[in-house]
Amino acid sequence: MSNEEYVIGIHAVRSLMKRDSSRIKRVFLGKQESGKLRDIASSCQKLGINIQTCANKELDQLTKMQNHQGVVALVALKKAKNENQLKEFLANLKQSAFLLILDGVTDPHNLGACLRTADAAGVDGIIVPKDNSVGINSTVSKVACGAADTVPVFQVTNLARCMRMLKDEGIWLYGTCGDAEQTL
Repeated sequence: MSNEEYVIGIHAVRSLMKRDSSRIKRVFLGKQESGKLRDIASSCQKLGINIQTCANKELDQLTKMQNHQGVVALVALKKAKNENQLKEFLANLKQSAFLLILDGVTDPHNLGACLRTADAAGVDGIIVPKDNSVGINSTVSKVACGAADTVPVFQVTNLARCMRMLKDEGIWLYGTCGDAEQTL
């Protein structure tokens, strides 16, 4: 398994540059002129990040034809947080925990949208099972528009055990379902 991934798109790359630029190994910029790409190039120079200018065709190949918006960053893979880190995270929260628990989300577009919405709603962290769910990858990062770098994601081995631990910590759990008869 590679220890690198591509972060694709203007918002995802900008967010990564603000939050964790040390993970960025190189930024590939398209040759088209735009203010947003010039801003990214300027930020790269200030941060000492290597820039490589390439044709859009090369960016298309790097991203397997995803909508890269003229910018792709090669980054060190973000390591998933685990159950022990979740406990430490909860112990260090200064307010009541507001967590989103997702089960069975296998589509990276859906996880990215959940991250983006969770970030907007002020969620402190997201919990997903290690098995039968998508992890953080370049598609998730792009769809999340930067939220993948601001909302921590915890992968747990046993979701039911994790939920019991949360209840033992005094965290209330609420469940939702698309077929529910009551609305939130």
